[in-house]
Amino acid sequence: MIGKNYEFTVTFTAKEGWVDEIFLGNMLAEMLGSMAKSTNAFSFDIKFLGHNEKPK
Repeated sequence: MIGKNYEFTVTFTAKEGWVDEIFLGNMLAEMLGSMAKSTNAFSFDIKFLGHNEKPK
């Protein structure tokens, strides 16, 4: 529906020490931006919600 908002939660688990919230946020924005531009079907907003340490 035009103008309707949809929200999803995506959880990333880093597998390398150099992966951080900046890298993951930029990657997500680039992928979604590319799809949004090529399809002109949606716009999006990304919000960083924080991080949780995985329990051992």
